[in-house]
Amino acid sequence: MVGNGAQLPITHTASTTLHNFKLNNVPLVPHLKKNLISIHKLCQDNHFLAEFSPSSFIFKDQKTHKPRLSCSSQGSLYPFHSAVFQVLSSQVVSAVPLSSEIWHNRLGHPSSTVISSLVQKKLISYNLNSSFSCNVCQLGKNVKKYFQSSITTIDSPFALVFSDVWESSILSPSGFKYYVVFIDAHTCYT
Repeated sequence: MVGNGAQLPITHTASTTLHNFKLNNVPLVPHLKKNLISIHKLCQDNHFLAEFSPSSFIFKDQKTHKPRLSCSSQGSLYPFHSAVFQVLSSQVVSAVPLSSEIWHNRLGHPSSTVISSLVQKKLISYNLNSSFSCNVCQLGKNVKKYFQSSITTIDSPFALVFSDVWESSILSPSGFKYYVVFIDAHTCYT
């Protein structure tokens, strides 16, 4: 929930580094216009102590009490400089959810069994109910068998018609599995 009472969804969590300090399980909220960090998480993940004064804040090492990071306050806020957030911002952009089709292509067009296994192991986020049809997979699974060469000469259309019945390993969007092709030997029209 943000200051105006609106609730913005957390779409992912990720680990990142912030000015050479690690942050684990950072919630990513793409619709949030500013990068916010949890002081608790920064201290917990890096074994820091946090000291705040009206004019600045300092993060110190828990054991040595040596300063590790400090920034001046601006009004009632304690902002990090924009360079500190460069790494975090670039990783937030790369954490935008990918479509099922993009995952399918990037993984080399795997079968639905492989995709299901990756989803169950939570290695990818993938909509298993997605109904996209991959043309590359359909073409790759088709096998074309050629007719033997012939020296027969045909002088008129429909004097000789070749036909071929073939089975597709996957159903068409309309549910068909078998196809018939007719080719006129004279005109070569299909």
